[in-house]
Amino acid sequence: MRIRIDLGLILPGVLIFLIGLAIFALWFVLAIVSFFLFFIPALHGIFYFVLDLLLASLALMVVGAVVALSGARGWWGGAWSGRYAERLAPSDRMRTSERVGEFFGIVVSLLVLLYFFESQVRGTGFFTPDFRLPEQIAFYGPMVFGMFVSLVRGTYGRKNAVRPLQALQGALIAASAFWLLYVFPFEFTHLTALLPSFIQTPFWWFSNPIGQLLFLLAGIGGVIGMVTNAVRYSPARR
Repeated sequence: MRIRIDLGLILPGVLIFLIGLAIFALWFVLAIVSFFLFFIPALHGIFYFVLDLLLASLALMVVGAVVALSGARGWWGGAWSGRYAERLAPSDRMRTSERVGEFFGIVVSLLVLLYFFESQVRGTGFFTPDFRLPEQIAFYGPMVFGMFVSLVRGTYGRKNAVRPLQALQGALIAASAFWLLYVFPFEFTHLTALLPSFIQTPFWWFSNPIGQLLFLLAGIGGVIGMVTNAVRYSPARR
């Protein structure tokens, strides 16, 4: 069995893994600190922030390990990987319509982000008092990072080169969604508070269980996206 090393895969994977390891080290320190701060009611939020750091670090280390290990060719799935790569390669270059769609998606995402920010500023009731700085980072952060990924995809015009970023995006979405599902600082009955009344009426059935289901699906989708993009990156690059 012949094993070939591809540093173009191993180095990005190692970098992602080290970033995850650094966040894990930060989590370890903050976990000790948060144990004492948890007895102060006003600082309970740091406990949930530390939990989010743990989930993010584990996700990044898994993604980094998968990408790095895929850079050592020949020890797994050689024939299958080659056939799979042949199917992926022709669709790697994005069509003009796909690139325009990425920029359109950025505009839509920005409007959604501004809607929620305006809802927070006006105090419509959608965000509860528990929506503090850690929760804001977890809520808005994946949106901003997603717009950045779309910008890179639309500008560069190649799918595979951006897959490590998409894997990282999936990890962020999963960690943020599961954590926000746990703390859930929302009141979904006020989700459409800024919309005209004739639009609010059809969404009368929006409630917190619906919102919790959406966050659960987002977390599962993030995990699937993280694993899928990490696995597909190596064969398509070959």
